Amino acid sequence: MWRVDLLYKRVFDMIEHMNDRGLPEELEAIAPGPELFSLLAAVDRRSLSETDRVRLARARNRLASHVQGELVADLYAVTWGEAPDEEAPGRHPDASRYPWAEVEVAFALTWTRTSAALRLEQARQLLEDLPRVWKALRAGELDVPKVLVICELASWLEDSATARAVVDRVLDRAAGLTTGQLRARLRRLVLAVDPDAARPPGATAGATPGGGGGGDPPHTAGGGGRRPAAPGQCARWGGGGGV
Repeated sequence: MWRVDLLYKRVFDMIEHMNDRGLPEELEAIAPGPELFSLLAAVDRRSLSETDRVRLARARNRLASHVQGELVADLYAVTWGEAPDEEAPGRHPDASRYPWAEVEVAFALTWTRTSAALRLEQARQLLEDLPRVWKALRAGELDVPKVLVICELASWLEDSATARAVVDRVLDRAAGLTTGQLRARLRRLVLAVDPDAARPPGATAGATPGGGGGGDPPHTAGGGGRRPAAPGQCARWGGGGGV
């Protein structure tokens, strides 16, 4: 309990001096969580300098990423009591491996079943296949748009261990890249491992998506892969809530 008291005493001290000095110098070092939340909740944007308003946005983005990481874990936890149906995604592209959890999440959060299935599969992919990516999201090191790019491109590879190894090669630098730079680098690595990864199902070897453009597969809504478009990728995040 004394740790909680100490934490909030530190927050109160920073808030007390914020009106005179602006945001605390150590803001960037505060891990996303209760301390950062309490501090940012007390900020008066009008009293901040232009530089501090930018710092505020960055800190809030780290906090939002942390909350999204926790939501991912919450959704995954809903599936714990249900044995996965590994054949479900093959039977229907919008099905999840957890049909009962899918119904529960859709009802509880007033999402469509399709959106619930997508978010549950995103949670499974992050917690099981790409745990380092989930930890980076929860720590506020990566935000949602970058995580979506990573999940999407990782889903082009059928083997999760191979996908994880490819993602590990860019993960340490991902925070400093734009989503476009991250997509380009990861796409090159994925195709170096499997040149046919972007080929639509049923296409012959050497065929380019869409008849020769060399872009993303047309069946994947902007870049899914060889797995079923909805369950095997993180192509969308906002379809069922979140950001």
